[in-house]
Amino acid sequence: MSNIKQAVPVNTFPGANHVLAPPKGWTGSGAEYRILIRERWKTDYKMRVGIAFTARFFIRFDHDFSDIEGPYAAEALEIMRGVVGHTRPVADA
Repeated sequence: MSNIKQAVPVNTFPGANHVLAPPKGWTGSGAEYRILIRERWKTDYKMRVGIAFTARFFIRFDHDFSDIEGPYAAEALEIMRGVVGHTRPVADA
């Protein structure tokens, strides 16, 4: 993700150019996706900044579930809410 225009919509399709997208060809489960993003957060400073920016931008400007694309949309929303301290369940999206 190289600029603000790529923050929203959030794209979770494998191989997409977004910090919350898994690598091309990836076929993990939702639980494995959360582990992948957690590892990015822990080990890659640039990814952490991108994830934090995306989460804050997404939540602050009241984007909703329809602004998340791809197979890991629910997990991405849960992650973004966690990053900004929101604890509402994903089902409320």
